[in-house]
Amino acid sequence: MKQNSFRPLLKPVQTDGEIRAVAEKASEIWHEHFTPILGKAQVEYMLGRFQSAQAVSDAITRGHYRYFFILSEEGEIAGYCAVQPRGDILYLSKLYIAKPYRGRKLASAVMKALCETAAAEKRRALRLNCNRNNAETLKIYDRLGFRIIEEEKTSIGNGFFTDDYVLEKPLPASKVLG
Repeated sequence: MKQNSFRPLLKPVQTDGEIRAVAEKASEIWHEHFTPILGKAQVEYMLGRFQSAQAVSDAITRGHYRYFFILSEEGEIAGYCAVQPRGDILYLSKLYIAKPYRGRKLASAVMKALCETAAAEKRRALRLNCNRNNAETLKIYDRLGFRIIEEEKTSIGNGFFTDDYVLEKPLPASKVLG
């Protein structure tokens, strides 16, 4: 299969074992990528509060989130993402790709699939939050057509805050209107 024609498989996360695998992948990715941005203490806190197996399970069962593994061309778990319907938008809560799989255009392919999903659900836009200091990821989102619509600083407990940009990518009206 040609790399430029490859579209990663978004495999729904459904079982307790898969939920535990998401938490393990989160720990791997967050320790590597976010420790330099947020510091070890905040990463540990956020993993426990938002990325643990229990937090993922609660998000699926109570928060109406849909979690997916992002599978590489080789069929390996390259990362994961989570979305939540919010009125006329599809909120992208999580999109994390492990370091060995970055630079392979997986994020672009995932975004294309999520935009197609959002359009099929008659959503007007895809929206997400991104840490203001996550410069490389912000560049990727910009290239993918996302624009900053606001800034958001939120207390997440234990003396920690998120300091994010809220980004949005409008979907073509013709797709949304059907």
